[in-house]
Amino acid sequence: MPPGASGSSTPKPPCPPTSPASPGQESFHEHVHFNFAGSYRLALALAAHLEPQLPAALLAGRRQDTWASPERCARRLGLTDWNRLAVYETVWQRLQDAPFTNQLDHVPRLAPLRSRLLELRQALTPPSRAEARALYEDALARRPADFRLHENFAEFLEATGQHTEARDQWDRVRALIPHHCLPYYHLGRLDARLGNLPSAQTHLDQALARRPDFPEARLELGRVFARLGLTEQAITEYQTVIRHPLGSPTAYLRLADLLAAQKRRAEATATLQEAVARHPQAWEPRYFLGVELAVDDQLEAAAEQFAAAVRLRPDFAPAQLNYAIALAKLGQLDLARAHFRETLRLDPANARAAEYLRSLDPKVRLDEPPTAE
Repeated sequence: MPPGASGSSTPKPPCPPTSPASPGQESFHEHVHFNFAGSYRLALALAAHLEPQLPAALLAGRRQDTWASPERCARRLGLTDWNRLAVYETVWQRLQDAPFTNQLDHVPRLAPLRSRLLELRQALTPPSRAEARALYEDALARRPADFRLHENFAEFLEATGQHTEARDQWDRVRALIPHHCLPYYHLGRLDARLGNLPSAQTHLDQALARRPDFPEARLELGRVFARLGLTEQAITEYQTVIRHPLGSPTAYLRLADLLAAQKRRAEATATLQEAVARHPQAWEPRYFLGVELAVDDQLEAAAEQFAAAVRLRPDFAPAQLNYAIALAKLGQLDLARAHFRETLRLDPANARAAEYLRSLDPKVRLDEPPTAE
């Protein structure tokens, strides 16, 4: 934000954490990435340092010791709750893996983040959507060549279900920075969502031509190949992502799903077991491994995986339900009842949980295996 913009002389960053668990959390999402408040503090420090070097003409008419407020900066940057939610969801996913899961304060630090995510989701109402769109359009009218603004607007449009318009914004980003891999990746991803698979493949290939070491693009290309029926090419892309040092659990899940669809269940189960071993704090591989084990009647092993999934993602009703079913079949009826009740608390319309809970007693046979829902 240039000098001369109005704002408080002692601005306070918006939405700072109320009681940070450790020093630094007022400015960082984790150990390295600034949150908005931290970015603003850094920008303010740089501005104060650079101010003596600015031309006098640029400083003319500016009130002394006054820089743009955090709120004004957010408006000019096109920063809305939709962007904030996307950032916090990314941070949440990042914190589900090492090194964060090995830190002593891992569990306590997730609670305020979970609350912040809930707060942001509740703020995404139709009136706020209209206000956000107006904010983006105003910012872009001021700076139409700012590719970051087009990126922010594209993220908002996609989050609100306007995928064609979101693709148009990413196409503008591509025109502004044609050398960068990111717009091609998002164009490919959105083309796939819109059903234009050949165009999706072309754009993803272009992204990978600019950055071959781009696991997210390979993951998306694998999905496109799978939808085109090019199974072996899809498997190759997923395996490439799995071998990447930053490979995500998602690659394992998609590979396992593809293998299962090819009637290669033993390979699918082995893939999920490898995912659990490599990403022990990721709940999805554990949940789907539990399903596969339960189908094979390995109930104790299945219950172990469902228990871990429930611990890592307690608000996921299907994990609660399948854990309860496995416990009931193992004869642990009191614990099974508790998880059937928790399933119904999370999903009051869950008929299977209600039926099991009504009928659960030592004489009831529970022959139906847990299933993914």
